[in-house]
Amino acid sequence: MSEEQRQWMYKNISPEKKPAQGNPLPPQIFNGDQYCGDYDSFFEAKESNTVLSFLGLKPRLTSTAEP
Repeated sequence: MSEEQRQWMYKNISPEKKPAQGNPLPPQIFNGDQYCGDYDSFFEAKESNTVLSFLGLKPRLTSTAEP
């Protein structure tokens, strides 16, 4: 990660996820410019099967028709 990318990450993290002192450590997860959360938030989304929502993605429609 370049210094420019690191600074962008620090600037774009949600205020409630910023530590009282210092900078948050990677991985911080973004979808484009939208902050999604940190690793712990991602892990919780994985465990609760809500990763698509965590990432701000819409679920794909699956076909129920058989070939």
